[in-house]
Amino acid sequence: MSYQATNWAMKQRDMKPATKTVLLCLADRHNPENGCFPSHKRIATDACMSERSVRNHLAELEARGLLRRVRGTGGRLKRAATRYVFAFEDGFEAVDKSADRAESRRQKCAESRRQNLPPNPVREPLKEEDAHEAPASNDLFEGVKRAVGFGPNAILPSWWRDRAAREHVMGWKERFGLTDTEIIEIAAATRKEHPIPPDGPKALDRAMERRWRAKQAAKNGNKRRRHYKRPSAAPAKPVFSEYDRLKLRADWVNGDGFLPQSSLTNGDVQRLLQQKLVTPERLRQRGLGYLIPDGPWAARRETAA
Repeated sequence: MSYQATNWAMKQRDMKPATKTVLLCLADRHNPENGCFPSHKRIATDACMSERSVRNHLAELEARGLLRRVRGTGGRLKRAATRYVFAFEDGFEAVDKSADRAESRRQKCAESRRQNLPPNPVREPLKEEDAHEAPASNDLFEGVKRAVGFGPNAILPSWWRDRAAREHVMGWKERFGLTDTEIIEIAAATRKEHPIPPDGPKALDRAMERRWRAKQAAKNGNKRRRHYKRPSAAPAKPVFSEYDRLKLRADWVNGDGFLPQSSLTNGDVQRLLQQKLVTPERLRQRGLGYLIPDGPWAARRETAA
């Protein structure tokens, strides 16, 4: 810390508070013998601001002639620190950059003014075939502008200025088959939902399309054809006759697969034997001999009855 640098920094006037804060932080880091070498990160931490703001304030102090930055030349892999030389130090040579800064500001202002100019300020002469269409297009275009809320002396957005906007408005007549009266009426109706004028005529395309669809629906009798896909008929269930049912049970008995004893009833066995689809010996082999009507189990049942 250097008392001389801090005292000199406190006496400086006519600058922003943040700029003077950066100057005081530099003065606080000044060493009378070695100089001042704080980094941008250290200055930003001391001044409670971002490093980008610190760089801007350092450039302002250097332009005012209060300090000079001396870039250090480090090695190949290490960058040397920047030294800040104050105006009160011996051998200080101020670099006046105020003229350069003023010139750069004038150039930026001139470029911004050029960018805000209309893209084509010079009007091109109308062709012979367009000469007859120009009055009608002008009337329709001016009517649409008044309908959306632009006065006669209003400053139009860029999308309403060029010739493409006028051609887009005229294209509604061919695309949607609308008349001039209908177009102006639709444009005026849009102000109920959107009081603020649109940025360009393309914002009205959806409203024009809705009117065209309404006209088409009225032309077709307002009948909407809906093609419903007819559901396919459910597959018919197979119809089994009594003989088919007995044949299925006979296949179970004559087969070698597992056959639960509860799969057949006394009536089923009696009908199978009558149709001669199974034999009593096969029923006994499959463990169903007790279901044979004239078997021992049947005699026992009749005795018990």
